[in-house]
Amino acid sequence: MTDDEFRVIALGLTGASEGAHMGHPDFRADGRIFASLRGDGQRGMVKLTPDQQADFVRRSPGAFTPESGAWGRQGCTAVWLARADEEAVGEALTLARRNTAERAGPIAKRAATPAPGFAPAVVAAIAAAKILGVRAGANSTHRFIGVWPVVIGGRVYARSWSLKPAGWYRTFLEDPLGAIQVGRRTIRVRARPVRSARIRDAVERAYAAKYPTQGSRKYVRGFRSKRRREATVEFLPRAAAR
Repeated sequence: MTDDEFRVIALGLTGASEGAHMGHPDFRADGRIFASLRGDGQRGMVKLTPDQQADFVRRSPGAFTPESGAWGRQGCTAVWLARADEEAVGEALTLARRNTAERAGPIAKRAATPAPGFAPAVVAAIAAAKILGVRAGANSTHRFIGVWPVVIGGRVYARSWSLKPAGWYRTFLEDPLGAIQVGRRTIRVRARPVRSARIRDAVERAYAAKYPTQGSRKYVRGFRSKRRREATVEFLPRAAAR
């Protein structure tokens, strides 16, 4: 895992934003820091409870260790990025975000509780992945095709580039059931068109943050065109889709 992958997962959580504290990046919600990066490409930090910390250290002793001193005893936990598993980091960041909501009060707690959707580990894996395999239509002959996914507030979005008549996006308009590939898992989904201008804007910002390389920039710019903005979809697990 890299600094950028840690950052993408953290910023995909509800209400999260990036700031800075004592010279290194941090991630906060409800006015409270729930995670940070050292900025050296080696280590991050998540604010867990002592019991949560003990569980992660037991399960992944090389990737999670208590921070030194009183902070560590209170639950602040170092994440060694090179040894960390994306799913475990996603789970830890999700718990850290919820912990800040617990401290901020019941309103913030409700805001931090995700709507029914993908499991946190699945969301974390999608947030870290540059390509998501998508198969459109329950009754189509489509194969899995790679799309660019982004996660915003724990929800999964993508936008079509080609808009071909028989492409994945237009197939989903006719038959919204399909599947995605996350690691070795195949998950049945429903595709829902996104009409909200606010969410479409957020998707564009998420694309710019997740795909910053020179080779990606023309696609990030192209995704802002009117016809591609209109081809924004949200993927939901079928059990959660309504």
